[in-house]
Amino acid sequence: MKLVMTLLVKNEEDTVETNIRFHADQGVDAFIVMDNGSTDTTPDILRTVQKEYELTVVHNASTAYKQSQWMTGMARQARKEMGADLVISNDADEFWSARDGSSLKTKLSLLDSVVTVRRYNFILDETQGEDRDGYVHCANRVINPILYTSQEYEVQKKLSMPLQRIAPKVIVNPVGLLHINGGNHRAKHMMFWRNRKSEDIVVDHYPILSYKNFEKKIQSRQVIRAQHPERRLNVHYRRWLASLDAGELKQEYRQMLVNEKERDVLQRVGVIERVEPTALARWHAARQA
Repeated sequence: MKLVMTLLVKNEEDTVETNIRFHADQGVDAFIVMDNGSTDTTPDILRTVQKEYELTVVHNASTAYKQSQWMTGMARQARKEMGADLVISNDADEFWSARDGSSLKTKLSLLDSVVTVRRYNFILDETQGEDRDGYVHCANRVINPILYTSQEYEVQKKLSMPLQRIAPKVIVNPVGLLHINGGNHRAKHMMFWRNRKSEDIVVDHYPILSYKNFEKKIQSRQVIRAQHPERRLNVHYRRWLASLDAGELKQEYRQMLVNEKERDVLQRVGVIERVEPTALARWHAARQA
């Protein structure tokens, strides 16, 4: 079995190298990375890791952001150019692992068409937000999200995005693939009767990293908003851009972290669980040993 991962990235210098190296050690054989017009050191990082792994970089500076079309195209490219049997459609802030610590490939089959896996948000401790790599050691997994609506989130400042319910992710067989949807949460396949859900694989999602990373991403969206005022933004970016415009972005960022007291309350009522160590933390510690 050949397992290929596709990534759509833009200005992901804080996570992209760790993401690729981590997944190579989880059983991913090759990578296709679409760089969507990065202006930071992401292209340099990709050139460096390209020397060590089977990794194809696709340059696409379009601001149209046709994610579904691009991810579906990369899955087909992975089959045609790399001989992929299965493709993981990923983002740079998501880390996939087998729950028992084995290779991802031991949990997959050549008969699979679409495998849907559970994804969990992680929420950083207050002190970890000061560190570019703080997410690596984050242990706060959201297991019972707070089910507020998008409208409530947009107007109620006390609500925190990482505590919201999130969609799963998919691994696809590129043979017979019809399309992957925009967020890589679902896919349509000709052999739909082979679709399945897996509890053996988990995706750890770190949506909020350091403040510098967060600020950079919102400023980038501000530029896109100016270039494409007709484009409808999701509720998170509408709220964050409003905070940027009001000079309240730091307060907005702090709202998405937890201090020790907040963490203990969330853990006591069952919203989060402490995962110590996570797959990412174990991997990082092994590399440092």
